[in-house]
Amino acid sequence: MILSLILSVIFAFGLDCACMILSGGTIGGLINGYELPGIIVILAGLIFLSGSGKDFCRIFAKPSMLQTLELTQLRRTEKSLNFANIVVFYICLFFILISGIFFYLNIDYRTSLGPNLATILGSLLYMTFLISIFITLKAKFRTKIISVMAEEALETGADKTARPAKAILKTIIQIVIALALIVAMAAAVILFHISNQQQDIAIGPLLFLDLPSFLYIFLTSFILLAISGNFKNFFRAFGATFKKSKLTVSQKNLYENAIGSFRQIMIMTGIRGSVIGFTGILYNLQDRSVLGLNMCVAMIPALYAIIICAVLMVVEARLSSLVEE
Repeated sequence: MILSLILSVIFAFGLDCACMILSGGTIGGLINGYELPGIIVILAGLIFLSGSGKDFCRIFAKPSMLQTLELTQLRRTEKSLNFANIVVFYICLFFILISGIFFYLNIDYRTSLGPNLATILGSLLYMTFLISIFITLKAKFRTKIISVMAEEALETGADKTARPAKAILKTIIQIVIALALIVAMAAAVILFHISNQQQDIAIGPLLFLDLPSFLYIFLTSFILLAISGNFKNFFRAFGATFKKSKLTVSQKNLYENAIGSFRQIMIMTGIRGSVIGFTGILYNLQDRSVLGLNMCVAMIPALYAIIICAVLMVVEARLSSLVEE
């Protein structure tokens, strides 16, 4: 597990650095003084005060030790990771609100605006980063728990049941109709309820296409998913949903774990990408003519993440109906 933790941190931080550089900032923008050490120290203190210290420390255990853990120990470690996620959220939210209060209290003093704004963005950045790591580790433990509880082998082939071509065609038609309605309603809201006075920039679908943002959120999410050991289950879940194959309870749990973990990692990555984009903007405030366009591009990672998560929620919901009676 310690290897998974190290790989998660290295790959996530490396891609964040690449995203920061592409956004026009520097790697130093990812490090904000005492804030990250402070979050980690407070987190460690609350975990040990809760009595979950021993269980949480199993994430640093060797793979050989994990193989000997009992089901109750695995469950307690998973519970401690859930607790860590909630604690990180509250700690970072506290720093965001406090720095936000001081930001507006000192709105007339420009020398204090930078540090306060840096604390707001840094807290949000560290929150999404740490939660992504904890989700990855929790997904790995959850897979182990499901495997221990499984009453039959996973290679039963239940998710490969053949379906008539007519049934598959019906599924495709349903998907196309649903997507067409969703896109039409979204376009109607944008056209009739959002005001735009921009004449210099052509507004259209191409404005929302940003390859670096797309690569960043997908590379980060898929790498963390692979480290969690749920890469194959993620694609098997899509195959089972499309074919409407009957699944065992253990298969459904594994697939839901893979889809749900990827969805949570994706939304955290999208928010982090936007925060990094906004941080990069602060390094390039000289040219006000492109400030609006840069802000638009900075929001795209979060926009992509929300759209993808909506699709994943549908897949996750459909899995429950595929369990064998």
